[in-house]
Amino acid sequence: KMTVDYQLPNSMFCDIENEIPTEEFIQALSDEIRNIITKEEAIVRALENADSPKSPINMAAANMLLNSRGTIFKGLLKGLDEEEKDVFDKEISELADSFDDEDSVKNAINSFTEKTQEIIKNKAQIADKYIDVKSLKLLNKQLSIINKMADSRTYEVPVIINGSYTSINLKIVNDTENAGKVKAYFETEETGRVSAEFDLRDGKVSGIITTENSFFEGVIKEREDSFKEEFKGAGVEISSMYYVNKRGISVKGNYIDENDVSTPATKQLYSVAKAIIKAVQK
Repeated sequence: KMTVDYQLPNSMFCDIENEIPTEEFIQALSDEIRNIITKEEAIVRALENADSPKSPINMAAANMLLNSRGTIFKGLLKGLDEEEKDVFDKEISELADSFDDEDSVKNAINSFTEKTQEIIKNKAQIADKYIDVKSLKLLNKQLSIINKMADSRTYEVPVIINGSYTSINLKIVNDTENAGKVKAYFETEETGRVSAEFDLRDGKVSGIITTENSFFEGVIKEREDSFKEEFKGAGVEISSMYYVNKRGISVKGNYIDENDVSTPATKQLYSVAKAIIKAVQK
């Protein structure tokens, strides 16, 4: 996890809208960037897919997005009152409901990031500590990356799992007109890392769910009926479901693997993605 011990006055930092951070801000991030080196390939590819410059602040933001899952939303929720939190929860629900087709998801993510960035701007006006300003800048950058990643059908979707805010990474891979797959990844302190891959062929889905937490593997198995219910609602049938427990699960492949987006993705793949989002939150 990335940590900073610096305590610098706000006057040293540029406005949150400014794309060029001050020298002091870059210096404060230097220790964190050293931790990025071993994970650079996935981070660089994520920025390339998002058409974002490989600047220090973008590298740090992408690192947090990939390797400190949920930090963006946990940081954002700090300081929100109950009414603001209810509005944010409503935005999360509406984003999940948007998974009907590619255009609907892009529009929903764009709307979500814009509204969330507005919250960040409002919070930045009252931030009185360096760590607040630094965190808000990183949150703002992560939202920009999330918005741009949607162009490669890689989606970072906020979810609430067992009461914890995190995000689920979904990648839509279109093989043919009637076939494709949805890759999913999420992580919380309680569940550990969880990855899944669902193959869609002729209206039937086969899935493999991999967990590193043996206890949560059992929880996932107990949720199989939820998956079946959500998939049935999406108009697809589960032909098989397999469970694997192993260490070393990574989301890097979702960012490194190439994805041909030249042909339209079938709506049924987006229905599968929506079913996954709904099922993991039950």
